[in-house]
Amino acid sequence: MNEEMNERSNDINVLENVQIQSAKNSLMESQESILKRNEITADKLSLTLDAMSSIMIGANQMLTKISEISNATLETEKIKLKQLEIKKTSTGKRSVEDDVLKESNQGFIDKSMQVIKTTIETGINNNKINIKRDYNLSQKTNFELWLDYLKSELQSNDLLDVIDDSIKNTENYSEYMIQKRKGLVRDIIINHIDENYHKRILNEKEPKEILKRLKLFKKGESNVTHTSVRARLYQIKMGTEEKVIDFCERFHSIVREYESTEDAVPLTEQEKRSSFYQAVSGVIPELRNADLIRRQTSLREMTLDEIKSFITQLEAEKSSEVNEEVKAQKAVSIKQTKRCHRCNEQGHWAVECPLQGTGKWFCYYCQSIRTHKGSDCHLAKAVKKGHFRGKFSKTNSKHRNESEQKNYTKADEGEKFTDKLLEVEEEAEEEDLTEP
Repeated sequence: MNEEMNERSNDINVLENVQIQSAKNSLMESQESILKRNEITADKLSLTLDAMSSIMIGANQMLTKISEISNATLETEKIKLKQLEIKKTSTGKRSVEDDVLKESNQGFIDKSMQVIKTTIETGINNNKINIKRDYNLSQKTNFELWLDYLKSELQSNDLLDVIDDSIKNTENYSEYMIQKRKGLVRDIIINHIDENYHKRILNEKEPKEILKRLKLFKKGESNVTHTSVRARLYQIKMGTEEKVIDFCERFHSIVREYESTEDAVPLTEQEKRSSFYQAVSGVIPELRNADLIRRQTSLREMTLDEIKSFITQLEAEKSSEVNEEVKAQKAVSIKQTKRCHRCNEQGHWAVECPLQGTGKWFCYYCQSIRTHKGSDCHLAKAVKKGHFRGKFSKTNSKHRNESEQKNYTKADEGEKFTDKLLEVEEEAEEEDLTEP
């Protein structure tokens, strides 16, 4: 029984192995067939692309030839028309055949001109520069600035006349093209506003009405009236550290905001001048003197442009004076920190010392200009032998040479130090006399 069971299990294992092997073989064959199919498909696609590219090249060549033929035909027809006109004036008669010929020629010329015009317009549209425009109307965005961005984009796409009545379009568009152009402008607008404003103009189709509603929404959010903006214009003041160019931009932004409000009375040049003068005269008192001199000499006050020019020039002069003063202070400080180790004077380095080439040095033992260095001084002998245990003793002579000598002068120690040096010098001379 056991042998039979073993044989059966062996048979089962063999069958399973055979099935697994056949499954692997079939899987390999299917993969190979798939790869072959993919290769065949790729080859077909490449052939198709080559054929399409050759077709496009042929089409372009055909268009070029058509354009050349139409130009040549147009010139020929023009010559024929001139000849016909000459014949008509000479004979004074106009036959039906001439009219038919002229009409046919004119129709052909019109068609040729339309083809040429379409070709030129297509080339111009293809050659337009695509400028990336990243601007969006939100609660923090200035509406006038956003509108300027929008107008610039519409101008580049020949669509500005859709929202601006002052621009007259010479093209006679059909009703379908008019609606299509309005749709393009609306699409551009909604792509440059946030979701909050988009919801408010969702059912509006006319671009002009959309801009009116957006302007009203922005006005309601800021709660701005011409009276409040005018009050801000009269209350504006220039900061003490504010630059002239920054203040001018701030001033003119308020002016633009006022002029964009509804029911605003236009500001006169005198009003702008007075407001600007009051805003800057407190920070720049020189302006009052300049304006007074102008009134006395020319019997008129400075204009707004003259005030801007004056304060800008004054700011530049003050800036240059400050820079020169800072440079002078730096030069003085550098000069004061310099100390020459040859003559012990301030204001230059040893390489710049006037004692260069004279064979003289400042002796820190003698405390004067001598023909020897401190290391060669006869007083140094007394210091080494320990006769003088003050500043020049063995224990601190090295410290003296490295650090204290840099800032040491006669005035630091006074007369006491001079007396000690004399004593040391006398002792050194006595030792020299006693040595054999």
